[in-house]
Amino acid sequence: MGITIDVESIITHSKNRYGPGERREIQEEYVRVICHSFGWENVPWEEPSETRGDVSTSASYGRYALALGMAEGSFPRLEPPEMQKFYNAPYAWLSGMQRKARYCHFLDHDEYNTFYLPVDFTPPRRLENSHLASPGHFVVGSSIQLAREISEIEEIALYYCDLFGKESRAEPESNPLSSSYTWDGVLDVCVIFRQACQESIELNLPVQLLY
Repeated sequence: MGITIDVESIITHSKNRYGPGERREIQEEYVRVICHSFGWENVPWEEPSETRGDVSTSASYGRYALALGMAEGSFPRLEPPEMQKFYNAPYAWLSGMQRKARYCHFLDHDEYNTFYLPVDFTPPRRLENSHLASPGHFVVGSSIQLAREISEIEEIALYYCDLFGKESRAEPESNPLSSSYTWDGVLDVCVIFRQACQESIELNLPVQLLY
């Protein structure tokens, strides 16, 4: 199980179609619902667009989940006396509620479809596409806001990479579900999101996060 991250229009341009993908009416409904939510007649980017970003990659869900946990402050799980290392990390002063608000565009995502739009707004919005199977929800966030958030989250990841070593396990060996993931893998997730946000802003295209 993993995630894919692409910088491209929501409606797939005919020149970029490599296989069946989602039906055209589903993609068009995403755009219609987004326009209705924001009160737009048309989205402020080209749909469909032949332009695509260079970021088109996949990552394991495990590494992504560890990055999410790090952002919300539930990871890494340290025991005394190592707990002091957590308190010395960047932004360690943030409470759990403050983290959820400060990093809402990174943390608030859908289990299947999330779009980060090249538009500055907050908080993210959970919308519904009637063409999708029940419950049909999807989330739209801002790639501009996400770029700010991910710069801080990447700073936290760099702290732990320096502290524990990039090739060290991000979780103890006693945790069989995540012990294979190293700190440089968690950092890689942050770098991918940062690069995707940069391309989204430069090309005026959404970032698509799909499971």
